[in-house]
Amino acid sequence: MSEPAGDELPTYTARVAAILAILSEHVIVDGLVQNNRLANPIEPLACLSASWGTDVAAPPILAVSIHAVDDFAAEVEELRYGGDLTQGTYEAPRAEADEFALVQPQLSSVWVVVGQCEVYLAHRDHSPDQLIDAAVEIARTVGCAPYADNYEPRPEPR
Repeated sequence: MSEPAGDELPTYTARVAAILAILSEHVIVDGLVQNNRLANPIEPLACLSASWGTDVAAPPILAVSIHAVDDFAAEVEELRYGGDLTQGTYEAPRAEADEFALVQPQLSSVWVVVGQCEVYLAHRDHSPDQLIDAAVEIARTVGCAPYADNYEPRPEPR
């Protein structure tokens, strides 16, 4: 299997642009503004995070985070355990052996593990089962390679 194209995306902004291009094929992103305050809000976990809302200070409508996992099977078991704690959560069938998808309708979100990459994707205005293919594509094409954090959030309105 070839490496994800994300290995060729050396910066945070390049990765987020690639993610947004993927998302635009699956959900409406027109009119949304990137409004996360940090590129990696989950210290010390090395992840990439981005969110979009109607403006820089609005609550996110669309959010994504990506991080590497050491052990596919262990991560799947951890997600299953967490999924058991949220009513209505279910596993979506996947054809590929290296894919796992957990859908959380109450939280409008999906967790996808593809090989050594995990993607969390949430969209308040879409059913989370409609987000699975986008999350898998993000994991497969952007991936979890290291990147330079060049993100500078837009100033919040006064």
